[in-house]
Amino acid sequence: VQHSVIEFGPPQRWRGATGSQNSAAEGVEVLAESMKLGYDVRLMHSQVWATWSRKGWSNLADKTTHQWQGVGYVRMSSNKDFNALISEMASCNCEAYVWLFKTK
Repeated sequence: VQHSVIEFGPPQRWRGATGSQNSAAEGVEVLAESMKLGYDVRLMHSQVWATWSRKGWSNLADKTTHQWQGVGYVRMSSNKDFNALISEMASCNCEAYVWLFKTK
């Protein structure tokens, strides 16, 4: 699969669906494993985009907004970035559209 877009989160929804008490950490694991499989993890315009971008992408390493064929996104490339995303989703109780783009 070259591209995949996932409606991801929020962690409160995962807890309800899976019964897991560690859903935020599991969300980080999913994103980290995607990177290990050769995917660039990208956040697309979504509910969390609006709230997080107004905060200046706090705790995100690369705050640059990129474009690919008219689609805006920011890159997430570490567990710190993934934790920041999940923390922001938890605070607004809103989801993210995560775009997995095969690079390897």
